[in-house]
Amino acid sequence: MSKTLSTAEAKHLLRLCKIGKLFEVQDWIASGNSLRVPAELKNTPLDVALDSGFHSLVELLVRNETSQDLKNRALRHSVYLKRLDFIELLVSHGADISSVPFIEVLQIWEPTIIRYFLDHGADFITDSPFAVAFNERIRTALRPWRESKEKYSNAAP
Repeated sequence: MSKTLSTAEAKHLLRLCKIGKLFEVQDWIASGNSLRVPAELKNTPLDVALDSGFHSLVELLVRNETSQDLKNRALRHSVYLKRLDFIELLVSHGADISSVPFIEVLQIWEPTIIRYFLDHGADFITDSPFAVAFNERIRTALRPWRESKEKYSNAAP
């Protein structure tokens, strides 16, 4: 397990991420430095990279991230950002689809992301997320619901 950075080190790393210094962050990692920021800092390097939209930086950080919890949090963040490219990247590097409640995926109204989650094993039965979505009048949930009903007819209660 990597050591937690000092506050000064963490702020420096976060600044590098914020201004998009990909090669400096790459050198930071290659030098054996940690990516773990102190608990008092609200953002992680991965959070900052996601917010910046810098795909290569996100990829570098997720490839070197050892914390499953941080990968899962980044996946949830990517859902809210409606960034399918980041979602795919995070899942391919170990983020757990089931860490994001499916109702939260439905609530972003993005059919391609809804289908991605369904195709990758999202739990659409527990807590009746489609029923909740229909109650909230989320129209984009209708087609994925029909497709899931046909594809997984034996999964319905």
